[in-house]
Amino acid sequence: MLNNLKSLLSGGKVFLMALLLTALIYPQWKNDFNTSISEPNLAMLENFANKDGIHVVAQRAASSNSIMYYRLSSSGAVINTTVIESAGGAEFPSISGSNNALYISYRLGSSIITKKYNYSTGNWDAQRSINIGSGVFRGLDNVYDIQRGLHFVYSADGSTHYYLYPTNNPNYTQYQEVSDQAYQGLYPTVTVSSNKVHVGFNAYGDAKTRDKNLVNNVWENTQTVASGSVFERVFSGSNKLFDFYHVLVPGLHVNLYVRERPLNQSGWSTPLLLNYSVHPLEEGLIRTSQTANLFTHVVYDRGSSGSLTHRQYDPTFASWSNEVSISSTGLTKSYGLSSVSNDLFVVFRDYQSNNLKFIHYDVAPLAPKNLTITQGGNNHPILSWSANTEPDISKYYIYRNPGSGWVYIGQTTSTSYEDGTLEYCTLQPPKGCVDENTYFYHVKAVDIGSNISAASNEVRAQLVGGGPPQKAGSDNPIEINDYNLVQNYPNPFNPTTIISYSIPQDAFVTLKVYDILGTEVAELVNQVKPAGYYEVNFNASSASGGLSSGVYIYRITATSNERILFTDAKRMLLMK
Repeated sequence: MLNNLKSLLSGGKVFLMALLLTALIYPQWKNDFNTSISEPNLAMLENFANKDGIHVVAQRAASSNSIMYYRLSSSGAVINTTVIESAGGAEFPSISGSNNALYISYRLGSSIITKKYNYSTGNWDAQRSINIGSGVFRGLDNVYDIQRGLHFVYSADGSTHYYLYPTNNPNYTQYQEVSDQAYQGLYPTVTVSSNKVHVGFNAYGDAKTRDKNLVNNVWENTQTVASGSVFERVFSGSNKLFDFYHVLVPGLHVNLYVRERPLNQSGWSTPLLLNYSVHPLEEGLIRTSQTANLFTHVVYDRGSSGSLTHRQYDPTFASWSNEVSISSTGLTKSYGLSSVSNDLFVVFRDYQSNNLKFIHYDVAPLAPKNLTITQGGNNHPILSWSANTEPDISKYYIYRNPGSGWVYIGQTTSTSYEDGTLEYCTLQPPKGCVDENTYFYHVKAVDIGSNISAASNEVRAQLVGGGPPQKAGSDNPIEINDYNLVQNYPNPFNPTTIISYSIPQDAFVTLKVYDILGTEVAELVNQVKPAGYYEVNFNASSASGGLSSGVYIYRITATSNERILFTDAKRMLLMK
């Protein structure tokens, strides 16, 4: 069977590229599962994720306790439950923030209420409310900008209104009626790019946007994106502005389209149909998020065809992936999407159960940052680094290189580590220490799914002592519980990069590099490997006589007894 597999892989590039693209397109979504939160009267929910967990705000269609807040761990366990609004009738909750800020805004009667989480007291402090009158209300949205504050928009009496709560001032100081004609501002959304605020709204069936230039503090002219829309959402991601809009096909279904444009230009692309039949109600409006790799992610409900669906926009290829179903049930009542680093988190409720459900797209953490080395009071080297912001970090692995290769030396759940086997030389010149050597260190983050990050920055010190090095393989003390292919680091690279992988059992491993057409350009591993964690150095200058700039794909396959145990592929970018 193994020979047949090798023959099949070498027999045609089309089949090989299909395997590679399948591994690249379909994300690592874990199965959805019920949380312990029961919301039988749920009307709408949203979520926001940061280092502290996944924050969920839920609107209840009930007489009291109409806005609820839940904080979940990265595994979906409930950490905290708080009543945000005890009165009945509150609606359109929206939640946003950063790693050190958290806001919830909603409508209650004739007011927009905003509450900010106080990290010192653990309470939700009410900010200054906004009076909106008693007219018809059609939607609210907010987004937090760490430099400027909380931007939010709402629709009252058919017009879209914009406010800003500055970061250093709890009282709003900026206001704008965004829609430039009467009754042209239904179901607004807001997003922020580096120097602009972008507002989207529906006007007599037209999807429209309007930008505020944050450099000169001037509102620009309204742009019409598309006609015949029902709902829309603007989103700044992948260094572009996207407008996702629903178009009603009378008597049939609701189509979901997207158009895009550069952030500082006005020309929109031609429409792209994302799905021909989506959830037709506002609580089914598409959800958006951007990950650290600059991919834009969307989740939407496919309506009558059932299940939540994920697609992602790849800025390198300027293209959208295929649809991937991420829930195991049909039509969804309401849902939220958020991200931290490159992980995605979805919370939703379907019509089959009263419990909220949780889904996690789990990939490797980002590399730890700001690693430093200092001399401790007992002369041992002490490593310190900044904590990762992913909520699912479980520990950190520590590596040392005496000049002959990287060796795992320990792990910790904190952000510091003391290497007790080595010491700084305390003898003053000209005596010195005869066995003094240069040692390098780096650190990697590990999440609860056993995904391992790329390495942090390196630090070094002149040290003495140390025992015999530990070897990789069956004697490697790292706890390997799953197969994993780590994103290469650095990426982009020129001309060298490190590719890491782990296998939980002995296996025959092949690790190869291909160009974008499927032609093999390098074979990095082709042998039996003991269970363990491995790092392979890839030098593009020595592969196939030297590679040119471009996108390349590296692919691992682990087999045992002619059975495939694991296969995965990732992209890397060579930039000369």
